[in-house]
Amino acid sequence: MVEGAPEGQPAYVTVAAVDDAVLQLTDQHSPNPIDHYLGKRRLGVELRDSFGRLIDPAVLDATRTRPGAAPRLRQVGVTVPQKSERVVSLFSGVLTVGPEGKVAVPLDVPDFQGRLRLMAVAWSGDKLGRSESSMLVADPVLADLGLPRFLAPGDRAVVPVTLDNVAGPAGAYTISLIASGAVSLSEGSIAVPELGRGKRATAGRVLTANGVGTGHLALDVTGPDGLRITRQWEIPVRPASPLVTRRTASMLAPERSVELPADLLNGLRPETATAALSLGNLPDLDIPGLLTALERGGPGGLEMTASRALPLLSLGDVAVALGVASDERVKARVQRSVDRVLTFQRTDGAFAAWSPKGEADSWLTAYALDFLGRAKAAGYRVPEGPYRKGLDGLRGALDNAWVEADEQPARAYALYVLARAKMIDAGAVRYFQETFWDKLQTDFARAQVATAIAALGDKDRAAEAFGRLSGARVVSASLRDYGSSLRDEAGVVALMGESGVVERERLTQATERLSKTYAAVRTTGVQEQAWLLQAAKALIDRAPGMKIAQKDQQGADQVAEGVKPLFQRIDPAAPPAIRNAGGEPLRQILSVSGIADAAPGAEEQGMTVTRSLFDMTGRPADPGAVRPNDRLVVILEGSASDPVDRQVLVSDPLPAGFEIEAARFAGGGAPLGDLSWLGELTAPRAVDYRDDRFVAALDMTKQAPRFRLVYLVRAVTPGDYAQPGATVEDLYRPHQSARTAASRLRVLPE
Repeated sequence: MVEGAPEGQPAYVTVAAVDDAVLQLTDQHSPNPIDHYLGKRRLGVELRDSFGRLIDPAVLDATRTRPGAAPRLRQVGVTVPQKSERVVSLFSGVLTVGPEGKVAVPLDVPDFQGRLRLMAVAWSGDKLGRSESSMLVADPVLADLGLPRFLAPGDRAVVPVTLDNVAGPAGAYTISLIASGAVSLSEGSIAVPELGRGKRATAGRVLTANGVGTGHLALDVTGPDGLRITRQWEIPVRPASPLVTRRTASMLAPERSVELPADLLNGLRPETATAALSLGNLPDLDIPGLLTALERGGPGGLEMTASRALPLLSLGDVAVALGVASDERVKARVQRSVDRVLTFQRTDGAFAAWSPKGEADSWLTAYALDFLGRAKAAGYRVPEGPYRKGLDGLRGALDNAWVEADEQPARAYALYVLARAKMIDAGAVRYFQETFWDKLQTDFARAQVATAIAALGDKDRAAEAFGRLSGARVVSASLRDYGSSLRDEAGVVALMGESGVVERERLTQATERLSKTYAAVRTTGVQEQAWLLQAAKALIDRAPGMKIAQKDQQGADQVAEGVKPLFQRIDPAAPPAIRNAGGEPLRQILSVSGIADAAPGAEEQGMTVTRSLFDMTGRPADPGAVRPNDRLVVILEGSASDPVDRQVLVSDPLPAGFEIEAARFAGGGAPLGDLSWLGELTAPRAVDYRDDRFVAALDMTKQAPRFRLVYLVRAVTPGDYAQPGATVEDLYRPHQSARTAASRLRVLPE
């Protein structure tokens, strides 16, 4: 009911219904338009310095005394654990108020037990109004299933089935529990002979995870007076082993057909294995394998978020053709990445690595704006205000003529981004090229300058600049451009193709060298994977056509000429009938990915990592005799054999049946009680508590080549669970890593 609307004027209202527990968790107040529009506000103050705009940076004396460096600030970003339960958040949209101030708002509430906060905002003419109330949503008989947040194949959880007669009739009740998908039950029927009002009945059932995927559980309760309650749950069954990706490259001779080896999927779990074929005259860059690798989850920092989505802007159609993701999923993932990247933007328009409160990173700022600009050009939703503010900040930074050596690659990237956005004069790019070209530490930075020159119309100068690339990467330990020699080589190929000033033969030669470099590495990081795919895209656009024949449904050959490189997901049980109908050999690449049958053993490649379990007093815990509600202290320790400055990622997958409670580290973390026995701890750059793992990003230096992290878990659900190995890896030297052996933990019944 809306009261007080002006006579003869329409009135409008919006209504939101949100889980009150979530709103209280975040201390979220109900909308108050009166305070928003009419409340008093403190005046804002801005300080601006225009001195840098008074003198052209090109004529400043670069030999002036360098100012002292500002102290580095450390920022730890901690996120709230992700909820696996469904959160209710409903919004009506704008509704027109009917006669007598009445409006009906239907709420399609899903399977939910709890309290909803109802929040309404109304307006008409120059009048505003608001109201709020709460609504309890509950069945007369509460039926619940105490599921862990996830399982792994082979896990056996003892889940409690609870029936709580709050306001239902007394009498006999029957419970039917059905499992399907990736889980199964030992027994699904439960009889409750007599359940009085205000009484509760509980029974345990063994839930077993049979394979990777999603398990479905349906609960059907029948009782007196025709009472019937149905509920459904989903539980993810995540792999306990890492994703394995392998490829086989060969040449398909003229008039030969594609053949698949019989052992193509050996060693992989069948429900997770996928195979893809790429066929053409491109060098071996394994586009299917790289796209699959980027599909894997990872830490939520700015650089990795942008790197995982960047190739999908230009190769989304290839990802769809290979079955890596559907078109809807590709678009949704890119848009989520755009939204996520913007959460790292500071108030001054710059970007930080792990939190908007962190230290501005000039190279990452350019990288983020490069990604956002490409996404905007591809039609994704990029808010104009933050994007423009970031570009203005990049342009404003150029007013400072002094460029420290470690900041030169970031300045080159900024020039490239501004040139793509047509927000810089060609003279500023030429000045930077003439002044800093020989001082730049990487060919990637030089190629960015050359591409910026090409984007501003000077094709001849750009072509000449590409001809002066040296192929060297000479960097100091303090330089953070998030790259490697492989990333630089891939980035140069991608920019050669983008610039349009490098002839196809030279581009192909550069890609052949890149494919050899790629074949020689054991593992790759996401930055390398992203730019390898960007380089592959440059080749696809310029690839000569090929002639192939495919059989139609009637078995007849359908010959096509001038075909671009072929990418397609394949069924190993039904090999594709594709023949090379041309006169030149074609490169055939078979890419296979899936979860390994067996968990890998412990491994050390230039780094070490250990995981230890203790009780709250510091005594070693027995992993085979944990009790429900026991709190365990998990200590992760590691080191690097080569003492250099590095950024590392530590990941410790949880066993099912356990939940993270808190973490403790140097300079912060949640209080964990009397844990003085822990000793010295490491301060991470970022920490993420997830449903199924603990993740921390941290710096290791020459002076401190070791780390020690601590977090607390609580045993929740009885059962026998797999515990995958903990891992540590250098984010930008991915060949340096370590992993502990997998094991099992058992939570005994109460």
